Formats: sequence, structure tokens, C-alpha cells
Amino acid sequence: MANEIILLDTDFLIEYIYKNEEAVNTINGLPNAFIVIGATVVAEIVKGTINKIHLQKTLKEINSLHVINIDESISEAALQLLITYHLSKSAAFNDSLLAATAIKYGCKLATCNKKHFEYIPNLQLLQHNVIPKRKSFFDF
Repeated sequence: MANEIILLDTDFLIEYIYKNEEAVNTINGLPNAFIVIGATVVAEIVKGTINKIHLQKTLKEINSLHVINIDESISEAALQLLITYHLSKSAAFNDSLLAATAIKYGCKLATCNKKHFEYIPNLQLLQHNVIPKRKSFFDF
């Protein structure tokens, strides 16, 4: 599909950066897709770094990706998702922000944590076979 926008969740981005073959193949199999990340993903990546070298290396890896920032409409939609799904699905605010971003821009969300998102109406998840190989997000 030409001009498809794919928004990467932190877990999927980590697998892609560290060359999980399935993640790389998934992205490479979308040659006309525009790959983006949300500001919350950048924040999670930065928060997970352990020293300056690790931070610089990680930022270098994501530098080529377009970052979608949070605006008022995304914040409002994320709060509504949180209010709606916090008690029934244990929705997290970062996930709600990411979902609201994907919905606003018509992106497909690439995540390895589909259970965190599959209940959200109007959210398109990218179908893939990526199984996380890392013990944690920042297991280098």
C-alpha cells in the first residue's frame, strides 16, 4: 500500500534497531511506507538509556525517523481512552497517547504488545510475526 504511515511502539522500535530479523523484514516489506515514532516513544527510549554513550547511540539510531509530537487533540483523545479503558483493560496513559496519535493521523501501529491496543476502536494494528528477543527494552 503506497504512502502508508506506520507508527512504531517502543517495543517494536527496539526490536527493529537491534536487528530482530522479523522486525527488519516487516519494515523492509513495506517499501512505500513512511515510518514514524511518537514523542512518547522517544521519551521511553531516552528514559531507558543507562549512560551518555548509550543515549548517543540510541538517539543516532532513531535520528532518521520522523517524530510526531503530542498536541491538544491527541491529549484529549488519550485522556478519553484512559477514562474509558483504565478500569476494564488496565489502559496506560503512554499507550493511550500512542493510540490517539495513530488514530488522529490514520497510522497503523506496529507493536509487540497487541493486547494493550486491540480493544481500541478505529485503531489499526500492523499485522506481523515479530516476537521480542530482548529480555527487556534496554537489554543490550
